Amino acid sequence: GFIFTPSNHILIISNQVETRVAKSLIKSSMLAAPITNAAADAGQILIIADHGQFDFDSNVVNYAGNVHMIDQQLDMTSDLLTIHFTTNGVLESILARQNVVLTTTNNGRATGATAFYYVTNGNETMRLTTDAIWRNGDEEAKANEYIYNSARHLLTATGHVRVQWPNAEPNPPGRNTNSTAL
Repeated sequence: GFIFTPSNHILIISNQVETRVAKSLIKSSMLAAPITNAAADAGQILIIADHGQFDFDSNVVNYAGNVHMIDQQLDMTSDLLTIHFTTNGVLESILARQNVVLTTTNNGRATGATAFYYVTNGNETMRLTTDAIWRNGDEEAKANEYIYNSARHLLTATGHVRVQWPNAEPNPPGRNTNSTAL
């Protein structure tokens, strides 16, 4: 079901919410990048959730319960998701909270308590925080926070960073099995 309150311009959808965000509403390329085999339409980001609340006055959309965001480059699940739009309707930020799981098209997987995507001065940034873990096969990295700057293609890990790559051959001379960075 749904309810719309005209006095405060809020639309609440109580079950099986599906939203398609046109990529033309995104200022930059991280979420608008082409290339993949994702099921979502190439020109859209698909968001599915149990519940949704659209506040038209503040340009904020809140999703709750089994949130799933599907993009060509990224598949993300979380318990809660908040999207902020600018006054002219351009996507400004996305905040995913609680049990965040990001999966990329190359099968990399990252988890953390929150993921925050935002655009500042045309630069896109994605932050994954609170005991963030990245895995790709046997490779693993842990940190308090990962920060990805798409303009520079730079991934930075901060706070209690630990990186582990398995050796290609068993116990090669002069190499450790695990690497740790502080």
